[in-house]
Amino acid sequence: MFDTMNKIEFGTWIQQEREKKGFSQSELARLSGLNRSLINNVESGVSQPSLDTLKALSHGLGYPTKMFLEFLGYIPAEDSASPKKRELLERLKNVDDTTTQLVIDVLDAAVRNQQRRVPEGINPKTTPR
Repeated sequence: MFDTMNKIEFGTWIQQEREKKGFSQSELARLSGLNRSLINNVESGVSQPSLDTLKALSHGLGYPTKMFLEFLGYIPAEDSASPKKRELLERLKNVDDTTTQLVIDVLDAAVRNQQRRVPEGINPKTTPR
């Protein structure tokens, strides 16, 4: 767990969020249904919170549990990519690193080409530079 943050970074983040909301550790403990010493241990990086503790902290801080867990790397974030982009990612799983690099190079060239395109409605022959 904690792919996105380590225990100390997470504890610091919890403390910052708590302080932004103007909560003491005791107040966050009351709102989340946890005890203050656990909040202190999490904030100081002494203990890694369980999934139940994370759910309680998200509730106490007013975050939707799903968003909180996605942010922390416990669950993957919802994929907002288009179906074609998801298809590309799926296909890349089945090729070797050399082929993957070739695809990256082709994509880089396509992006450069797209950036050089003349905007629609502008005629480069008649438009002054």
